[in-house]
Amino acid sequence: MLSQVDELHEFISLIFALVWLIVVEISIFDKRSKSITNTTYLPVGFVIETLP
Repeated sequence: MLSQVDELHEFISLIFALVWLIVVEISIFDKRSKSITNTTYLPVGFVIETLP
């Protein structure tokens, strides 16, 4: 049970990391929506930092 929870945490953190990278790339390619993407990927980065 514990190993499944650990695998789930790793999977979720991996998904968040992929989403964060995609959004950062979008913000790099589209400077006009930088303020919007900043408010989008900052909470995601916070979630990644708080995950064990």
